[in-house]
Amino acid sequence: MTAIRVLYVESGESGTGGSFESLYQEIAAVHPDPVDAVAIVLNDSWCVARLRELGVPCYRLAGHLYDRERRDRLGGRTLFRIASVLDRVAFFPLSPAFDWIVHRPLIRRVQSIARRHRVDLIHLNTQIHRDFFAALAARACRVPFVSHLRSYFEGLAPAKARAANRWASAYLAITAGVRDHWVRQGVAADRTVILHNSLPDLSVRALDLTREWGVPAGSRVVGCIGRMTERRHFDWAIRAFEKVRASHIALRLVIVGDGERRGDFRELVERAGLSGEVLMPGYDPRGMEFLAAVDVFVECRDVEPFGRVLLEAWQVGTPAVLARVEPLEDIVVHGTNALLYEPGSAEDLARQIDLVLSDEALARRLADGGKETCRRLFGDDLFRRELAGIYGRVLSRNRIRTGSFPARSVPTGSPPAGGAPRR
Repeated sequence: MTAIRVLYVESGESGTGGSFESLYQEIAAVHPDPVDAVAIVLNDSWCVARLRELGVPCYRLAGHLYDRERRDRLGGRTLFRIASVLDRVAFFPLSPAFDWIVHRPLIRRVQSIARRHRVDLIHLNTQIHRDFFAALAARACRVPFVSHLRSYFEGLAPAKARAANRWASAYLAITAGVRDHWVRQGVAADRTVILHNSLPDLSVRALDLTREWGVPAGSRVVGCIGRMTERRHFDWAIRAFEKVRASHIALRLVIVGDGERRGDFRELVERAGLSGEVLMPGYDPRGMEFLAAVDVFVECRDVEPFGRVLLEAWQVGTPAVLARVEPLEDIVVHGTNALLYEPGSAEDLARQIDLVLSDEALARRLADGGKETCRRLFGDDLFRRELAGIYGRVLSRNRIRTGSFPARSVPTGSPPAGGAPRR
Protein backbone atom coordinates (compact mmCIF):
# COMPACT_ATOMS: atom_id res chain seq x y z
CA MET A 1 0.00 0.00 0.00
CA THR A 2 1.35 3.42 -1.00
CA ALA A 3 2.01 5.74 1.94
CA ILE A 4 -0.18 8.82 2.20
CA ARG A 5 1.85 11.96 1.50
CA VAL A 6 1.05 14.51 4.21
CA LEU A 7 2.40 18.04 4.62
CA TYR A 8 2.46 19.08 8.30
CA VAL A 9 2.40 22.82 9.04
CA GLU A 10 3.57 24.08 12.47
CA SER A 11 2.99 27.80 13.06
CA GLY A 12 4.16 28.13 16.68
CA GLU A 13 6.63 30.85 17.63
CA SER A 14 8.45 29.55 20.70
CA GLY A 15 10.15 26.64 18.95
CA THR A 16 9.95 24.75 22.25
CA GLY A 17 6.25 24.50 23.07
CA GLY A 18 4.05 21.44 23.30
CA SER A 19 2.88 21.69 19.69
CA PHE A 20 6.49 21.24 18.49
CA GLU A 21 6.93 18.19 20.71
CA SER A 22 3.59 16.84 19.50
CA LEU A 23 4.57 17.47 15.88
CA TYR A 24 7.73 15.42 16.29
CA GLN A 25 6.06 12.57 18.19
CA GLU A 26 3.16 12.50 15.72
CA ILE A 27 5.38 12.26 12.66
CA ALA A 28 7.72 9.77 14.35
CA ALA A 29 4.71 7.54 15.02
CA VAL A 30 3.47 7.43 11.41
CA HIS A 31 6.49 8.07 9.14
CA PRO A 32 7.41 6.43 6.77
CA ASP A 33 4.46 4.03 7.00
CA PRO A 34 1.54 4.70 6.72
CA VAL A 35 2.55 8.34 6.10
CA ASP A 36 5.24 9.83 3.90
CA ALA A 37 5.71 13.09 5.80
CA VAL A 38 6.88 16.56 4.80
CA ALA A 39 7.00 19.37 7.39
CA ILE A 40 6.97 23.16 7.49
CA VAL A 41 7.83 25.19 10.60
CA LEU A 42 7.59 28.96 10.81
CA ASN A 43 10.26 29.42 13.49
CA ASP A 44 13.54 27.80 14.45
CA SER A 45 13.10 24.72 16.62
CA TRP A 46 14.99 21.70 17.89
CA CYS A 47 12.50 19.49 16.06
CA VAL A 48 13.77 20.54 12.60
CA ALA A 49 17.02 18.59 12.99
CA ARG A 50 15.23 15.68 14.65
CA LEU A 51 12.70 15.40 11.83
CA ARG A 52 15.46 15.43 9.23
CA GLU A 53 17.13 12.59 11.12
CA LEU A 54 13.93 10.62 10.47
CA GLY A 55 14.30 11.35 6.75
CA VAL A 56 11.50 13.93 6.72
CA PRO A 57 12.01 16.99 4.46
CA CYS A 58 11.56 19.92 6.86
CA TYR A 59 11.35 23.55 5.76
CA ARG A 60 11.84 26.60 7.97
CA LEU A 61 10.01 29.52 6.33
CA ALA A 62 11.03 33.06 7.34
CA GLY A 63 9.92 36.64 6.71
CA HIS A 64 6.22 36.34 7.56
CA LEU A 65 3.90 37.70 10.22
CA TYR A 66 4.52 34.77 12.60
CA ASP A 67 8.31 34.95 12.29
CA ARG A 68 9.60 35.38 15.85
CA GLU A 69 12.73 37.22 14.73
CA ARG A 70 10.66 39.64 12.68
CA ARG A 71 8.23 40.11 15.57
CA ASP A 72 11.11 41.13 17.83
CA ARG A 73 11.61 44.22 15.70
CA LEU A 74 9.40 47.24 16.42
CA GLY A 75 7.79 47.27 12.99
CA GLY A 76 7.02 43.57 13.18
CA ARG A 77 5.42 43.88 16.61
CA THR A 78 3.26 46.82 15.48
CA LEU A 79 2.06 45.04 12.34
CA PHE A 80 1.29 41.86 14.28
CA ARG A 81 -0.73 43.74 16.91
CA ILE A 82 -2.78 45.54 14.27
CA ALA A 83 -3.39 42.30 12.40
CA SER A 84 -4.31 40.44 15.61
CA VAL A 85 -6.89 43.07 16.59
CA LEU A 86 -8.51 43.16 13.16
CA ASP A 87 -8.54 39.39 12.85
CA ARG A 88 -10.35 38.90 16.16
CA VAL A 89 -13.14 41.42 15.59
CA ALA A 90 -16.17 39.25 16.26
CA PHE A 91 -18.09 40.13 13.12
CA PHE A 92 -15.30 41.20 10.79
CA PRO A 93 -16.84 39.87 7.54
CA LEU A 94 -13.63 39.98 5.53
CA SER A 95 -11.55 37.95 8.00
CA PRO A 96 -10.70 35.14 5.50
CA ALA A 97 -9.80 37.73 2.85
CA PHE A 98 -7.74 39.58 5.46
CA ASP A 99 -5.71 36.43 6.10
CA TRP A 100 -5.22 36.00 2.37
CA ILE A 101 -3.82 39.52 2.08
CA VAL A 102 -1.49 39.60 5.09
CA HIS A 103 -0.19 36.04 4.59
CA ARG A 104 -0.11 36.00 0.78
CA PRO A 105 3.67 35.42 0.40
CA LEU A 106 3.56 32.67 3.03
CA ILE A 107 0.56 31.02 1.36
CA ARG A 108 2.40 30.93 -1.95
CA ARG A 109 5.41 29.25 -0.35
CA VAL A 110 3.23 26.61 1.30
CA GLN A 111 1.56 26.01 -2.07
CA SER A 112 4.98 25.63 -3.72
CA ILE A 113 6.12 23.00 -1.23
CA ALA A 114 2.82 21.12 -1.44
CA ARG A 115 3.06 20.99 -5.22
CA ARG A 116 6.73 20.00 -5.28
CA HIS A 117 6.02 17.03 -3.02
CA ARG A 118 2.66 16.20 -4.65
CA VAL A 119 1.04 15.86 -1.23
CA ASP A 120 -2.31 14.15 -0.75
CA LEU A 121 -3.31 16.06 2.37
CA ILE A 122 -2.22 19.03 4.50
CA HIS A 123 -2.25 18.72 8.30
CA LEU A 124 -2.50 21.99 10.26
CA ASN A 125 -0.77 21.30 13.57
CA THR A 126 -1.77 24.09 16.01
CA GLN A 127 -5.34 25.43 15.69
CA ILE A 128 -7.53 26.67 12.85
CA HIS A 129 -7.48 30.40 13.65
CA ARG A 130 -3.71 30.61 13.68
CA ASP A 131 -3.23 28.13 10.83
CA PHE A 132 -5.86 29.60 8.52
CA PHE A 133 -3.15 30.66 6.04
CA ALA A 134 -2.39 26.95 5.49
CA ALA A 135 -6.09 26.26 4.96
CA LEU A 136 -6.05 28.90 2.23
CA ALA A 137 -2.98 27.27 0.69
CA ALA A 138 -4.69 23.87 0.73
CA ARG A 139 -7.77 25.39 -0.88
CA ALA A 140 -5.65 26.98 -3.61
CA CYS A 141 -3.93 23.64 -4.26
CA ARG A 142 -7.23 21.72 -4.26
CA VAL A 143 -5.85 19.44 -1.54
CA PRO A 144 -7.92 18.40 1.50
CA PHE A 145 -6.77 19.45 4.95
CA VAL A 146 -7.34 18.53 8.57
CA SER A 147 -6.81 20.92 11.46
CA HIS A 148 -5.48 19.88 14.86
CA LEU A 149 -7.00 21.79 17.78
CA ARG A 150 -4.46 21.88 20.62
CA SER A 151 -5.34 24.99 22.64
CA TYR A 152 -8.16 27.01 24.18
CA PHE A 153 -7.89 30.02 21.88
CA GLU A 154 -10.64 32.66 22.19
CA GLY A 155 -11.63 34.91 19.30
CA LEU A 156 -12.36 32.86 16.18
CA ALA A 157 -14.18 35.25 13.84
CA PRO A 158 -17.54 33.84 12.61
CA ALA A 159 -16.60 34.50 8.98
CA LYS A 160 -13.41 32.49 9.41
CA ALA A 161 -15.29 29.68 11.17
CA ARG A 162 -17.81 29.48 8.33
CA ALA A 163 -15.06 29.34 5.70
CA ALA A 164 -13.11 26.72 7.64
CA ASN A 165 -16.23 24.59 8.06
CA ARG A 166 -16.83 24.65 4.31
CA TRP A 167 -13.28 23.55 3.54
CA ALA A 168 -11.95 21.43 6.42
CA SER A 169 -12.24 17.67 6.09
CA ALA A 170 -11.83 17.14 9.84
CA TYR A 171 -10.87 18.85 13.09
CA LEU A 172 -8.73 16.80 15.48
CA ALA A 173 -9.20 17.90 19.11
CA ILE A 174 -6.68 16.59 21.62
CA THR A 175 -9.30 16.32 24.39
CA ALA A 176 -13.05 16.38 24.90
CA GLY A 177 -12.74 19.77 26.60
CA VAL A 178 -10.82 21.23 23.66
CA ARG A 179 -13.45 19.83 21.29
CA ASP A 180 -16.30 21.41 23.25
CA HIS A 181 -14.47 24.73 23.44
CA TRP A 182 -13.91 24.96 19.67
CA VAL A 183 -17.46 23.89 18.90
CA ARG A 184 -18.59 26.83 21.01
CA GLN A 185 -16.19 28.98 18.96
CA GLY A 186 -17.98 27.91 15.79
CA VAL A 187 -16.21 24.89 14.29
CA ALA A 188 -18.45 22.11 12.96
CA ALA A 189 -19.26 19.58 15.70
CA ASP A 190 -20.01 16.80 13.21
CA ARG A 191 -16.53 17.11 11.74
CA THR A 192 -14.64 17.25 15.05
CA VAL A 193 -13.12 14.08 16.47
CA ILE A 194 -11.00 13.46 19.55
CA LEU A 195 -7.44 12.33 18.87
CA HIS A 196 -5.42 12.20 22.07
CA ASN A 197 -1.72 12.96 22.05
CA SER A 198 0.53 9.93 22.11
CA LEU A 199 3.82 9.07 23.75
CA PRO A 200 6.33 6.44 22.66
CA ASP A 201 7.46 3.98 25.30
CA LEU A 202 10.62 5.74 26.48
CA SER A 203 13.06 5.14 29.29
CA VAL A 204 14.64 8.28 30.73
CA ARG A 205 17.25 8.98 33.40
CA ALA A 206 16.01 11.16 36.26
CA LEU A 207 17.58 14.61 36.39
CA ASP A 208 20.04 15.19 39.24
CA LEU A 209 18.27 18.15 40.85
CA THR A 210 21.09 18.68 43.35
CA ARG A 211 23.70 19.09 40.65
CA GLU A 212 21.46 21.00 38.25
CA TRP A 213 19.69 23.47 40.54
CA GLY A 214 21.10 23.04 44.02
CA VAL A 215 18.20 21.14 45.58
CA PRO A 216 19.59 19.83 48.89
CA ALA A 217 20.42 16.12 48.74
CA GLY A 218 17.72 13.98 50.34
CA SER A 219 14.95 16.54 49.79
CA ARG A 220 11.42 15.53 48.81
CA VAL A 221 10.38 17.49 45.73
CA VAL A 222 7.01 18.73 44.50
CA GLY A 223 7.28 19.48 40.78
CA CYS A 224 5.38 21.70 38.34
CA ILE A 225 6.23 22.33 34.70
CA GLY A 226 4.77 24.36 31.85
CA ARG A 227 4.59 27.77 30.22
CA MET A 228 3.65 30.46 32.71
CA THR A 229 0.50 31.67 30.96
CA GLU A 230 -2.95 32.70 32.13
CA ARG A 231 -4.22 29.09 32.02
CA ARG A 232 -1.54 27.79 34.41
CA HIS A 233 -2.04 28.86 38.01
CA PHE A 234 1.25 28.05 39.67
CA ASP A 235 0.17 30.35 42.49
CA TRP A 236 -2.09 27.46 43.59
CA ALA A 237 0.98 25.27 44.05
CA ILE A 238 2.94 28.02 45.81
CA ARG A 239 0.15 28.65 48.33
CA ALA A 240 -0.36 24.92 48.89
CA PHE A 241 3.38 24.40 49.39
CA GLU A 242 3.36 27.13 52.02
CA LYS A 243 0.81 25.05 53.97
CA VAL A 244 2.30 21.58 53.53
CA ARG A 245 6.01 22.33 54.03
CA ALA A 246 5.79 22.31 57.84
CA SER A 247 4.73 18.64 57.80
CA HIS A 248 7.70 17.41 55.76
CA ILE A 249 11.40 17.87 56.44
CA ALA A 250 13.52 19.19 53.57
CA LEU A 251 10.63 19.71 51.16
CA ARG A 252 11.15 21.77 48.00
CA LEU A 253 8.88 23.07 45.25
CA VAL A 254 10.45 23.30 41.77
CA ILE A 255 8.54 25.08 38.99
CA VAL A 256 10.11 24.63 35.54
CA GLY A 257 9.05 26.95 32.74
CA ASP A 258 8.94 30.51 31.52
CA GLY A 259 6.34 32.97 30.30
CA GLU A 260 4.56 36.23 30.92
CA ARG A 261 3.43 35.35 34.47
CA ARG A 262 6.87 34.39 35.75
CA GLY A 263 7.35 37.75 37.48
CA ASP A 264 3.99 37.43 39.27
CA PHE A 265 4.85 33.99 40.61
CA ARG A 266 8.34 35.09 41.67
CA GLU A 267 6.87 38.04 43.54
CA LEU A 268 4.43 35.73 45.35
CA VAL A 269 7.30 33.45 46.40
CA GLU A 270 9.27 36.38 47.77
CA ARG A 271 6.29 37.83 49.65
CA ALA A 272 5.68 34.45 51.28
CA GLY A 273 9.33 34.20 52.36
CA LEU A 274 9.84 31.02 50.35
CA SER A 275 12.76 32.07 48.14
CA GLY A 276 15.03 29.40 49.61
CA GLU A 277 12.47 26.62 49.22
CA VAL A 278 10.76 27.36 45.90
CA LEU A 279 13.01 27.14 42.84
CA MET A 280 12.09 28.57 39.44
CA PRO A 281 14.97 27.64 37.11
CA GLY A 282 13.19 28.73 33.91
CA TYR A 283 12.62 26.73 30.75
CA ASP A 284 14.42 23.41 30.43
CA PRO A 285 13.93 20.97 27.53
CA ARG A 286 14.45 17.93 29.77
CA GLY A 287 10.86 17.78 30.92
CA MET A 288 10.52 14.03 31.30
CA GLU A 289 13.87 13.77 33.08
CA PHE A 290 12.67 16.44 35.52
CA LEU A 291 9.35 14.67 36.10
CA ALA A 292 11.19 11.40 36.75
CA ALA A 293 13.17 13.13 39.52
CA VAL A 294 10.29 14.57 41.59
CA ASP A 295 8.19 12.84 44.24
CA VAL A 296 4.87 14.26 43.11
CA PHE A 297 3.77 16.19 40.02
CA VAL A 298 1.17 18.94 40.46
CA GLU A 299 -0.84 20.22 37.50
CA CYS A 300 -2.24 23.73 37.99
CA ARG A 301 -4.38 24.20 34.88
CA ASP A 302 -8.01 25.31 34.94
CA VAL A 303 -8.77 23.12 31.91
CA GLU A 304 -8.42 19.37 31.43
CA PRO A 305 -4.73 18.43 31.45
CA PHE A 306 -4.27 15.93 28.61
CA GLY A 307 -1.68 17.83 26.63
CA ARG A 308 1.78 16.34 27.13
CA VAL A 309 3.00 17.02 30.66
CA LEU A 310 0.57 14.76 32.52
CA LEU A 311 1.18 11.95 30.05
CA GLU A 312 4.92 12.29 30.58
CA ALA A 313 4.49 12.19 34.37
CA TRP A 314 2.36 9.08 34.05
CA GLN A 315 4.84 7.41 31.74
CA VAL A 316 7.83 7.92 34.04
CA GLY A 317 5.84 6.73 37.06
CA THR A 318 5.48 9.96 39.03
CA PRO A 319 2.29 10.32 41.11
CA ALA A 320 0.08 13.15 39.83
CA VAL A 321 -2.22 15.62 41.57
CA LEU A 322 -4.67 17.37 39.23
CA ALA A 323 -7.32 20.07 39.45
CA ARG A 324 -10.85 18.65 39.35
CA VAL A 325 -11.98 20.17 36.04
CA GLU A 326 -14.40 18.93 33.39
CA PRO A 327 -14.34 16.58 31.63
CA LEU A 328 -11.99 14.15 33.40
CA GLU A 329 -14.25 11.26 34.42
CA ASP A 330 -13.56 8.96 31.47
CA ILE A 331 -9.80 8.95 32.07
CA VAL A 332 -8.91 10.05 35.61
CA VAL A 333 -10.11 8.07 38.62
CA HIS A 334 -9.35 9.72 41.96
CA GLY A 335 -7.14 7.43 43.99
CA THR A 336 -6.34 5.13 41.06
CA ASN A 337 -4.23 7.10 38.57
CA ALA A 338 -4.20 10.58 40.19
CA LEU A 339 -5.51 12.58 43.11
CA LEU A 340 -7.89 15.47 42.44
CA TYR A 341 -8.27 18.81 44.20
CA GLU A 342 -10.71 21.69 43.91
CA PRO A 343 -9.31 24.33 41.53
CA GLY A 344 -8.01 27.35 43.42
CA SER A 345 -8.17 25.69 46.85
CA ALA A 346 -4.72 25.79 48.43
CA GLU A 347 -6.04 23.82 51.40
CA ASP A 348 -7.35 20.95 49.27
CA LEU A 349 -4.23 20.87 47.11
CA ALA A 350 -2.03 20.80 50.22
CA ARG A 351 -4.04 17.84 51.55
CA GLN A 352 -3.58 15.85 48.35
CA ILE A 353 0.16 16.57 48.21
CA ASP A 354 0.49 15.51 51.84
CA LEU A 355 -1.31 12.23 51.11
CA VAL A 356 1.13 11.32 48.34
CA LEU A 357 4.19 12.26 50.39
CA SER A 358 2.95 10.43 53.50
CA ASP A 359 1.56 7.20 52.02
CA GLU A 360 4.08 5.14 50.03
CA ALA A 361 1.48 2.53 49.06
CA LEU A 362 -0.81 5.23 47.65
CA ALA A 363 2.08 6.80 45.75
CA ARG A 364 2.95 3.43 44.18
CA ARG A 365 -0.69 2.78 43.28
CA LEU A 366 -1.02 6.18 41.59
CA ALA A 367 2.25 5.65 39.69
CA ASP A 368 1.20 2.19 38.46
CA GLY A 369 -2.28 3.42 37.55
CA GLY A 370 -0.86 6.34 35.59
CA LYS A 371 1.50 4.09 33.63
CA GLU A 372 -1.34 1.73 32.74
CA THR A 373 -3.59 4.61 31.63
CA CYS A 374 -0.82 6.03 29.47
CA ARG A 375 -0.13 2.65 27.87
CA ARG A 376 -3.82 1.88 27.25
CA LEU A 377 -5.08 5.24 25.97
CA PHE A 378 -2.07 7.22 24.77
CA GLY A 379 0.25 4.69 23.16
CA ASP A 380 1.86 5.07 19.73
CA ASP A 381 0.16 2.02 18.21
CA LEU A 382 -3.34 3.25 19.01
CA PHE A 383 -2.49 6.76 17.80
CA ARG A 384 -1.03 5.42 14.54
CA ARG A 385 -4.16 3.38 13.79
CA GLU A 386 -6.53 6.22 14.62
CA LEU A 387 -4.67 8.86 12.60
CA ALA A 388 -4.26 6.56 9.60
CA GLY A 389 -7.99 5.84 9.77
CA ILE A 390 -8.82 9.55 9.80
CA TYR A 391 -6.55 10.23 6.82
CA GLY A 392 -8.05 7.29 4.93
CA ARG A 393 -11.62 8.45 5.52
CA VAL A 394 -10.74 12.00 4.48
CA LEU A 395 -9.21 10.86 1.21
CA SER A 396 -12.00 8.41 0.45
CA ARG A 397 -14.60 11.16 0.87
CA ASN A 398 -12.65 13.66 -1.17
CA ARG A 399 -12.50 13.88 -4.93
CA ILE A 400 -8.76 14.56 -4.71
CA ARG A 401 -6.99 11.20 -4.79
CA THR A 402 -3.46 10.14 -4.03
CA GLY A 403 -1.13 11.38 -6.74
CA SER A 404 -3.50 14.13 -7.87
CA PHE A 405 -0.70 16.60 -8.59
CA PRO A 406 0.95 16.32 -11.99
CA ALA A 407 4.06 14.15 -11.90
CA ARG A 408 6.96 16.31 -10.88
CA SER A 409 10.37 15.37 -9.58
CA VAL A 410 11.07 16.25 -5.97
CA PRO A 411 14.62 17.55 -5.57
CA THR A 412 16.73 15.34 -3.34
CA GLY A 413 19.46 17.84 -2.68
CA SER A 414 17.58 21.07 -2.04
CA PRO A 415 14.02 22.20 -1.31
CA PRO A 416 12.20 24.76 -3.46
CA ALA A 417 13.31 28.37 -3.54
CA GLY A 418 12.08 30.40 -0.58
CA GLY A 419 11.72 27.36 1.64
CA ALA A 420 15.23 26.06 2.04
CA PRO A 421 16.00 24.37 5.35
CA ARG A 422 18.39 26.28 7.57
CA ARG A 423 21.48 24.24 8.24
